[in-house]
Amino acid sequence: LPTRNARNGYLFTSEGSLVIKNSKWKADDRPLDKTCRCYTCLNYSRAYLRHLFLAGEMLFCTLATLHNLTAYLDRLKEIREAIQIGEFPAYLARVRLELAEVVAGLAVRYGDVFEHGFSSPQKILMTVLVLGAHRVRYY
Repeated sequence: LPTRNARNGYLFTSEGSLVIKNSKWKADDRPLDKTCRCYTCLNYSRAYLRHLFLAGEMLFCTLATLHNLTAYLDRLKEIREAIQIGEFPAYLARVRLELAEVVAGLAVRYGDVFEHGFSSPQKILMTVLVLGAHRVRYY
């Protein structure tokens, strides 16, 4: 999944997913993810990666795959550590809350409408927490 998503321009970040072909990344000099320490994030900007993707360069596939695999492996390392110290339920609750806040923030920032008809950040946040972020879909 992370490799296929990467090749199609769908990248994972600590703030949610990023679709690199969107024009808003055209002049963005930031790395894909400010918290990621992968080769891609340390050396390339979103704007350059977008250029590579739109130009059909194979280098994009390599860099994006490297990033997505690193993101997955980092998340799995966090999960393993939480399990080993017996704090997985707390870890899961924290991750769900962080994801819900990101989804609610995006909904407000971009004026997205969700299938559940909620428009305020608090209602969106509660919906994501109750249903899980994967159950809330954009229209």
